[in-house]
Amino acid sequence: MNYFLNLRFRIIIFLLCLVNCSYGQSEQSLDSISPFEVQTKFPVIKSSFGKYLVNHRIVSTQFVMDVLAQKDSANFTKFNNGHRLLKTGGTIAIVGAGVTLVGAVVTMIEIFDDLLSFEGQTRYTGVAIVGVGSGISLSGLAVLVLGKHKKNQAVKFYNSTIATPNPKYSIYLKPSANKVTVGLRF
Repeated sequence: MNYFLNLRFRIIIFLLCLVNCSYGQSEQSLDSISPFEVQTKFPVIKSSFGKYLVNHRIVSTQFVMDVLAQKDSANFTKFNNGHRLLKTGGTIAIVGAGVTLVGAVVTMIEIFDDLLSFEGQTRYTGVAIVGVGSGISLSGLAVLVLGKHKKNQAVKFYNSTIATPNPKYSIYLKPSANKVTVGLRF
């Protein structure tokens, strides 16, 4: 009895050590780049399977939001709206899956009730609930995909703005009523 209790404690301690080690490694990889480094140069952000990478390191969504807010507020707003749509779509899809599950259970109960009774009446309430739940899930997935598209589009626009260098000079042309002025601005 005492041996099994001791073995259980050893297993629990081992699992807690594994969880603690994996937590420390994941935090280290997410916070590898500080937002203060971004103020001097803007990194290229890549998107891969829902994760954002800077210099082949995974960065958090908050980091991407900070970088976009510093460089371009329009891209930040688009990214933030996409992030909200992504969360909303996921929530709607989960609620729809729950409604579909309830509809499936109701359908199974109705089928068993029809098999056991000899009245011959069939009710299709469960099938209607499954249809409604599936519709909710599909609309949630559509909102989720739209949010992901907006986030990726904001990151793509950000990358295109940092890729184009700022010109060191510009040429301007000012026509007026009786003359044309051509100038060079540094």
